[in-house]
Amino acid sequence: VNIFAERYLYFPLIGTVVFLVNCLEKFFRINKRKFLLIFLFLCVILVSRSVVRNNDWHDSLTLWNATMRVEPDSHRALSNLATLYFQQQNYKKAIEFYLECLQIKQNAQNRYNLANCYMRIKDYKQAVIQFNKALALDPSYSEIYNNLALTYLYMNMLDKAEDTLKKSIAYRRPDVMYYENLGLVKDKQGSRKTAIECFQKALVLNPDKSSIYNKIGVSYYHIGDEKNVCSTGSKVSNGFRITLIFIKTLRFIIMKKIILKKKFFTGKRLIKLFLKIYRFWKIS
Repeated sequence: VNIFAERYLYFPLIGTVVFLVNCLEKFFRINKRKFLLIFLFLCVILVSRSVVRNNDWHDSLTLWNATMRVEPDSHRALSNLATLYFQQQNYKKAIEFYLECLQIKQNAQNRYNLANCYMRIKDYKQAVIQFNKALALDPSYSEIYNNLALTYLYMNMLDKAEDTLKKSIAYRRPDVMYYENLGLVKDKQGSRKTAIECFQKALVLNPDKSSIYNKIGVSYYHIGDEKNVCSTGSKVSNGFRITLIFIKTLRFIIMKKIILKKKFFTGKRLIKLFLKIYRFWKIS
């Protein structure tokens, strides 16, 4: 059985409606009172049905839950419900529906989505299992390699993360996500210069992605290249700029050996301190 929306019947019903109108017109001529009673009865039924269906169509969640009541084994309904719960960040509920969905029909997309749910709740071992099952169903699904590599990165299995990313090149040309994730792996391995090269390749493909500038700035900071940290900081998001200001301010305090004692700071002293920090930040 395949349940479908009643709106698909609107056009085919035109002929049926014309036929019924002709019949009712003849009946109306014979018995007006009975016709009016039947007409009112049909109106009540149709209006009540419209109210019920409007509740079902309130939003996507109520719609697919209504579909589940009529067709509990609907693969499409289960898949869409799982996706909606994933978007609402209700990952445990999404896992429940993806598992039910996969019992009815196996496909790489739903297996991949299930793995992403496990990754979001930090069940990395189960995420790896599901990503590998998704790859068994569709080895050319390149997105799986990226997220599997990220999962290995979170598990600190850096060699496996790098190998997984390299496998994805067999199915598509290296893209932004490939270079960005490879840069993260290299950065964590301590190969900061190689990480910067990877991030820069990602920037060539997408120069407007501020998160890549953030990662480059952090890598430069780790190797002590403050000049490039500052030049990168001018291109990144406000969040990174605030972090950069904090780092510089902290370094200034350490260098000047400013120790906050239990002494009361007057307004003038505070202004002088902030001016010194600002000048130091601007020069460096």
